[in-house]
Amino acid sequence: YVCLQDGVIWDGIKRDVFDGGLRVPCVVYAPGLARAGAVCGTPCQFHDWMATFAELAGLPKPMRCDGVSLLPLLRGEESRRDGAVVYSEYAFGGKMANYCDFAPNKASRPRGEQQALVFRAEDGRWLKALRTGMETGREDFEIYDVDADPQESRDLAAQFPELQERLRREVLYNRRAYDYARDPQAGWRNNGCGGFRPYDAMMVPAQAEPPAAEPGLLMRRVQASCPWVPEFDTLPGAASARPVRVADPAAVELPAGSVTEFRGLLRVPQDARDWHFSLELDAVEGSRAYMKMHGFQLIDADANYVPGTVATESAAANAQECLAEETGRRGLPLEAGLHEIVLVVVQGPSAPGRVRLEWNRGPQGSQTPKVAIPAGAFSSPG
Repeated sequence: YVCLQDGVIWDGIKRDVFDGGLRVPCVVYAPGLARAGAVCGTPCQFHDWMATFAELAGLPKPMRCDGVSLLPLLRGEESRRDGAVVYSEYAFGGKMANYCDFAPNKASRPRGEQQALVFRAEDGRWLKALRTGMETGREDFEIYDVDADPQESRDLAAQFPELQERLRREVLYNRRAYDYARDPQAGWRNNGCGGFRPYDAMMVPAQAEPPAAEPGLLMRRVQASCPWVPEFDTLPGAASARPVRVADPAAVELPAGSVTEFRGLLRVPQDARDWHFSLELDAVEGSRAYMKMHGFQLIDADANYVPGTVATESAAANAQECLAEETGRRGLPLEAGLHEIVLVVVQGPSAPGRVRLEWNRGPQGSQTPKVAIPAGAFSSPG
């Protein structure tokens, strides 16, 4: 949170997902930019500063950044922070402290597997949902209005029974199960998977069918250069880039020096716990791509990508998926049905270029053959 308040009690310490364990002070000194003496209580997280610094530098935000620029808030402008993600998960044994000024719902409370998600309610309030002591990932969330109840002593979940499934879906839409301690060549310990969570293997739910959908993806394009794959809307000229419908990204020629966004829905044909995806660009120096499903990274062909090679769903730097070691599987657990996707491709200084997308499924060592994602799997709202 960006917040400075006096006389407010926040229960929790380090390793707790209540606000005493999550809030940190943030002081901004920016003469001529930030409002002098202003106090802001809008929730944000450290990744928002990457987006903020990119905007300050006049550069497009990297697509791999989950943050939203804080400049409107620093300037005192109203901002709904659409698309913002404020999420934490943490696993730690033992119990919360038994301090006398902690509310009864927290003193000596077991920690275990913990999650916290901040979201905007329909009435405009920022609410915070959290779970502790999880064993399955199907547990209900407690819900708190932290502005009205800083000590998080009054659970409002009974007032919002319809939100539980949405919250369980949202945490799966905004995370991937990676182990970032696998590559001794990069200086990481070569230990076992230390980040496994009970919900890592939960099927990512499909989304509801839109009332009107048409075949193909919506494509936008601008002529621009960028040293990374950018969030398309932060590019100069993005606002005037009109979407056109294309049947299949693989059939589109990419002009030299262009940035192209494909956005829409991907229909996964069947439930499987081990969906695999891959992407390949033509061997044009400077070409790169990044693909998201819902709010999480699907394929990273940006950092350290070599054009002409294949990037897979496991292409996070120095990482392997946690499912591999804990369950003998790799891949994404996806429900059959529609899943939102966004693919942005930066074409290098020569052309033409193309992007190839493939998928398959199955446990490690026994996958079905990799095939091109058929055009019939793509759709988008009409």
